[in-house]
Amino acid sequence: AIVLPDYYDNYVKLDYNLEFWRHGGGGVLKLFNVYFIRRWMYNDDNSTTAVWRYDGNYLAQGRIVAYDAASAEALQTDYLDDMSKVIMIDALGADAGTGRTLSSVGGGVTIAAELGAAPSATKGFSWRNVHDVLLDLAAASKQAGTNLYFDMVPSFTSAGKIAWKFVTYTGQRGADHTSDSANPLHFGAAWGNLSGGYYEADHSEEWNYVYGRGQGVEEYRYEGDASDTARIGASKWNRREEYCNASAGGEGASVAATTADAEARLEQGRPKWRAGGTLLDTPQARYDVDFGFGDRVSVDIRHKQIDAE
Repeated sequence: AIVLPDYYDNYVKLDYNLEFWRHGGGGVLKLFNVYFIRRWMYNDDNSTTAVWRYDGNYLAQGRIVAYDAASAEALQTDYLDDMSKVIMIDALGADAGTGRTLSSVGGGVTIAAELGAAPSATKGFSWRNVHDVLLDLAAASKQAGTNLYFDMVPSFTSAGKIAWKFVTYTGQRGADHTSDSANPLHFGAAWGNLSGGYYEADHSEEWNYVYGRGQGVEEYRYEGDASDTARIGASKWNRREEYCNASAGGEGASVAATTADAEARLEQGRPKWRAGGTLLDTPQARYDVDFGFGDRVSVDIRHKQIDAE
């Protein structure tokens, strides 16, 4: 939350926009992001207003793939980045229909052009939350060998209204500054550009064996399991199981399709490796000058070198 030092009745209202602007190293002031105000709290003890902000992806979190399993909108074969865009077009873009489309709300919502940059797959997602489906497609793409990211990117129209564009990225969101890149950038105490650095290994929500079940009934259902032998063998206690109902979205109509869905679910169950801290500006590491949002860099913590985003 952001705490404002007064009551702001006239400026804090449902879906008002909170703009963040930045400039790096004395450069030109640029729009960093825009957030929706969806929650706020007045505090009488110190006369402040706390505001919680939600970025543009919150729009997708409020939509459902409102189509039946057999429909072309809910069962698709496509490149996974393009599939994400088609889902957004149907859920809140030009094809969403009266009452759902945001194409002409404010500055409008548009969808970036299709690129065919991610692997192709068949997926079904009838009556599921749109944002959850986008996360699943990104996981399926990563499992197939290509990192896939998505974002709602704000800009301003000539009339000064905020417009949103749904964009996908493959590989990485920004530039590559890892240690073996052409332009490496390291963060850590030794470099003077990271304080409070930490490295975290989190296996608390791991799963490494997924039972995939597709279309059919009882013993006649398609079966396609997915597992990670190395992770299972990391400890004699570490087999962690999960179930994937591939038929729920409509795609599990073969062993291959069921297995692909289970493999995407397996990817989501990986342990989380996190590195972070507070970034400090130095002459060699200035935000918005030497690196930016979504870049990949190398972080040196506890004698470990980690590639981080």
